Amino acid sequence: MFNKVATLATPWPVKSGSSQSPSAAPGGTVAFQLNDVPDRAPTGPLAYFLPCLLLTITGVFTQAGGTGVPVYRDQLPYALIESLDWGQAWHGTVLSGDHILGGNLPTVEFVAGGFQTGQLQQSRFPAANGNYPFSITLALPACDGRGGLVRDTAQLALCYQPSQVKINMADASVVSAVSPGSSFSSLTLQLTAVLDARQELVLGTAPEWILHQISGSTGTAVRVNGFGRETRMTGVEDKGGVGFLAELASVNGQGGSFSTDTVTQYSFPWRGIAQSENVRAFVNLMIAQLPARRPVVQVADNGAQTVGDFNSWPFMQSYQLTNQNEPELTQMMFWPWVLGGEKLRLTQLQTADRDETYYLSCTYNGAIDHKVQAQYFRVFTEQKRAAWLSMVTKGGPNSLAAYVLGPDYLKASLFQRGPRDQHVVTPDQRTYLPWQLAVAA
Repeated sequence: MFNKVATLATPWPVKSGSSQSPSAAPGGTVAFQLNDVPDRAPTGPLAYFLPCLLLTITGVFTQAGGTGVPVYRDQLPYALIESLDWGQAWHGTVLSGDHILGGNLPTVEFVAGGFQTGQLQQSRFPAANGNYPFSITLALPACDGRGGLVRDTAQLALCYQPSQVKINMADASVVSAVSPGSSFSSLTLQLTAVLDARQELVLGTAPEWILHQISGSTGTAVRVNGFGRETRMTGVEDKGGVGFLAELASVNGQGGSFSTDTVTQYSFPWRGIAQSENVRAFVNLMIAQLPARRPVVQVADNGAQTVGDFNSWPFMQSYQLTNQNEPELTQMMFWPWVLGGEKLRLTQLQTADRDETYYLSCTYNGAIDHKVQAQYFRVFTEQKRAAWLSMVTKGGPNSLAAYVLGPDYLKASLFQRGPRDQHVVTPDQRTYLPWQLAVAA
């Protein structure tokens, strides 16, 4: 979500009413309006793009009653936030409150951030009684940061004028369930729009996060209804390029129904994944998609002690090696099906456009409630592209197009950009490439 080939993005404070730092209470809602976010840099001819928002929550965490347990950073989104909704943008809902919950936010943030969070990781809260001031910053994605895709998937800031972000805070009972007797107080929220200045006008390929919820399924077969087609965006085709797909486990408030170390067999015909019992091999393939990691130094005896590199995504930060034979499977946050790698390219996406079924043999905890987290890259229709062109040229000489392209903006045309690392591209590979408005040389 951060343009790492540029210098430094411009932060823009987003207000809730007239306040930049509204207070919040457990179970309450705070709304922010993006009605004054600028569409262009003052030192032109540069357009602003908006790749993400940074949400900072400060407050005091209290352990009381002598019954508390340690609380980790990746548990805070679930303990603080029930859901969040970023709607009313030009292209519809960017993040839906039905699909972005506190429990799945750590995965959404980390993957879309190019395998990084909006904040450096921090120590856990101890179990001991006391008041612990804290601050957590979460990156709320409007694009994807893997492989330099910020330039291909971020939208113009103009697309978000006006839009609204609603933060629905979790009830007080949630944090008390995470650590008995604990509570939050003195909560304050701040929202910052990240503005990336570029001398170009691009209609990005918009990524969308969807949480498929399948209840009452029995056996090993899981049918994903609305696969690639369920959307809250407007003006997009009835399909999606899959950048991430996983069934969430029953940890960290994600709402899943199984533990990853109980998986014994898997297959997914849509992906060409044949039935296999080698569970460790598949998990290690996923881990290999992540950025190169530091060597793991084992400083404690095997057992219930923490083990270095396993205390990070896709594992719980509270990871403990309770099963020495299954280090890769213990306390994972999900079972992976699709994970775009560190250098993801839009030409490599596989299209989902109809319901598909995968097979997962595992032990479910009570009622079976599948939570399938997906990320789809959306293709705008021809009519929506025409509407975008009208938006950027509205105002004639005062339009964003005139500001960026100069007096020849009326000669500009909208064309689909090519990939940066392929000389030959098939029509199918062009599907998810972005569109750009430019004057022919």
